Amino acid sequence: MPRNFPRVFRKYAPIFQSLPTGIACAFVLAAFALLPTTLWAQGGGPAPVRVAPVTERVVSSGQPFVGTVTPARKSVIGSAVSGRIVEFKHNEGDYVEEGEVLAQVLTGTIAIELAHAEAELRQRKEEFQESVKSFPVEKEQADAKLAASKAGRDNALSNFDRQQSLMAKKSTSQEAFDNARSKAEEAEAMFLDAQAARRLVFEGPREQKIKQLQAKVDSQQEQVNLFQDRMKKYTIKAYFTGYVTAEFTEVGHWIRDGESVVEMAEIDTVDIRVNVNEDSIADLEVGEEVRVEVASTKQKSFVGKIHAIVPQADVRSRAFPVLVRVDNPKRPSRFKDGAVTHDLKSGMLARAILPVGKQKSSLLVSKDAVVLGGRTPMVYVVNPTAAGGDEGAVRPVPVELGIADGGEIQVSPVSPDAGLKAGDLVVVEGNERLRPGQGVKFSLQTARSSAAR
Repeated sequence: MPRNFPRVFRKYAPIFQSLPTGIACAFVLAAFALLPTTLWAQGGGPAPVRVAPVTERVVSSGQPFVGTVTPARKSVIGSAVSGRIVEFKHNEGDYVEEGEVLAQVLTGTIAIELAHAEAELRQRKEEFQESVKSFPVEKEQADAKLAASKAGRDNALSNFDRQQSLMAKKSTSQEAFDNARSKAEEAEAMFLDAQAARRLVFEGPREQKIKQLQAKVDSQQEQVNLFQDRMKKYTIKAYFTGYVTAEFTEVGHWIRDGESVVEMAEIDTVDIRVNVNEDSIADLEVGEEVRVEVASTKQKSFVGKIHAIVPQADVRSRAFPVLVRVDNPKRPSRFKDGAVTHDLKSGMLARAILPVGKQKSSLLVSKDAVVLGGRTPMVYVVNPTAAGGDEGAVRPVPVELGIADGGEIQVSPVSPDAGLKAGDLVVVEGNERLRPGQGVKFSLQTARSSAAR
């Protein structure tokens, strides 16, 4: 048995060994649960922690205001088209990422129209490409025909000139002369026709016709875009990440254009909506830190910032709505793979501690010094050893929390005899697993490490 094993177990080890295994295990577990924490601390050595001093300064006293947790964003998502629901993928309570499909409307007719429009677009593109590619060939053909007709004309004119010379010498017949003249005139006409044809190719409306074909392609492309846009509307998606809080349709339902499909709420951040009377509203500023208590959560206490002060009071209560925005990180579910949960849920009752009271001298500690999760918040105060140095033991001090001020929170000891005062060292890092009386080896938290946290 280990030397540092608690003495009580070494003393009664023979008795435990004589008992049946199950009963012995039960006795051991019960004894472990009853052991004072100081016994365990002795065996493990002092725990390394960081500490920061308690400060005292004049701040506003906090006043609680009852409010309600509301989503940072909430929306009813509807259908942009009419049709029959063929898929409905999410139900109430499901956590949905932005862009995920919520429901699918039957796309039979629109799919056929889109396919027809895409086929027509392909045909018009082929016509345009054919016209574009054939244009250089037509130019080459026009040049070749012009060159051939010019050669034929030059040959006919040369032959005609020769016949004229022979005719003057009476060395040819009238028939040969007339035949040469006719061929020269015919060749000239063919040359002029080739010239005109070439001008028509190079200077005619062919480029305009290509532009017309391009315009037809563009027009058909817009038609395809129109059908594709309509097709997208048949798939109803989430516009932000959040929970489905209500469902208004089901598979087989004929939905109308504009009809609701689901309601979604985003609660990765939430707003605590409180009503503040007109006598206190002047003390509040947008961006000011506020502590929020939600008794129905494990964490109990949160820190947020004033997100908005609505400048319109209720005419009967003379109270102004104030929104305190609080981060609400998601965490994986313990029971369902892929599922997530949030501590703060829409509709929960909350209390916002707003700095609207009178100024008074108060004790403040770092936010990281407060240990939550028990019946009351507490801080661990380090009592250095008599010899001084960087070792000591911790004692818990239950506190009541007040307003948040920068990186610190106002605290008041639950018991007047708790002995918490300015300058005391409280644990700000490593306090999650401390026990009363446990030995610690402490180092002072620097301004840099505090800012990083």
